Amino acid sequence: MNRQQPICEACGQPVLIRSELPPLTPIQQAIFDIVRKRPGLSAERLRSLVWDDPSGGPESRNAIFVHVSGLNKRLAPLGVTVRSQGGGYQIVRAEAQSC
Repeated sequence: MNRQQPICEACGQPVLIRSELPPLTPIQQAIFDIVRKRPGLSAERLRSLVWDDPSGGPESRNAIFVHVSGLNKRLAPLGVTVRSQGGGYQIVRAEAQSC
């Protein structure tokens, strides 16, 4: 059975299906899921959601950057990256921006 990949109605790009993702660490998976559901979050807000900690997670502001970098290395073969754009994190495809 050959299923057609779903297309996003808003941007016209193919939608990533969870089963297509490479193995991710729990923190990388949390970052991906949060950014997919709520694009445009600042690093500070993303950090507080990922670690779900009243203090906002690790002290270092670099913690999110380090985990996003590792996530991007795993997503690269799919032509997808998570990057800060316009003041917040978004999932972006190599050939065009996705929503």
